[in-house]
Amino acid sequence: MSDMEIKKNDALRMQDYYTSLSAVSFPTVFVPLTAEELQALAKGCKEGDVVKNVVERIAGAVKNLPASRFISLDTFSPVDTERYREKKGAVCSPESIWSILCDSARTREEAANGTIKNIVIRPFRRMDVAREFRLFIKGKKFAGMSQYHLVRHFQRLVEREEEYTNLAASFVEKIAPFLPEEDVVVDIYITHTRRIILVDLNKWGKTTDAKMLKWEELEKFNPGTDRPKYGIVPAPRKISGKLQVKF
Repeated sequence: MSDMEIKKNDALRMQDYYTSLSAVSFPTVFVPLTAEELQALAKGCKEGDVVKNVVERIAGAVKNLPASRFISLDTFSPVDTERYREKKGAVCSPESIWSILCDSARTREEAANGTIKNIVIRPFRRMDVAREFRLFIKGKKFAGMSQYHLVRHFQRLVEREEEYTNLAASFVEKIAPFLPEEDVVVDIYITHTRRIILVDLNKWGKTTDAKMLKWEELEKFNPGTDRPKYGIVPAPRKISGKLQVKF
């Protein structure tokens, strides 16, 4: 990736937007990586003086965070590792943080390409999957929201459509002046007290999964005339009548 491409994507790197949106985000610490540390990460090195130094800096950065932490890099998480999938991103020790990153093929590749700048660490929080959403913001206006985890239909999401869309609209209005781009996709979590927490920012467009919505419709959204979309997994269809099974 060229320096120009990296610069273009900087607006959506957490370390670049966090200061402006920290009031609505999880507490987050950043561990910047030196050129030597990036080389070690690219090679998957888990021992040596370079590794020892970066692990010590990780330990200092996380000392005020809860024991269970969630790790990521500038714009992605090491989801391609078995440990990450088993623990759903949760990790405790500084040594484990570095080890998981080394085990991630994507992390090693991005480190070799020079597209990584920081390790990003936040408190790990178990979240109700029915309250995780992806918001779509066009022209800094609320264009729609979708259920994030498409695991099944939740009847309560039908019943809370008006409540959740009103919460989302107010949230977008609140953060709009601080968004790094006019059009952006925002992942959020709605707490049981109805507070919205920003989880991540994503690029607007088809490279980002629209979940239960359609990019063709989102691109045509007009805030002056159109109602924001609300996408959830539909209820299972009921089959009525006499069912005959033949073998």
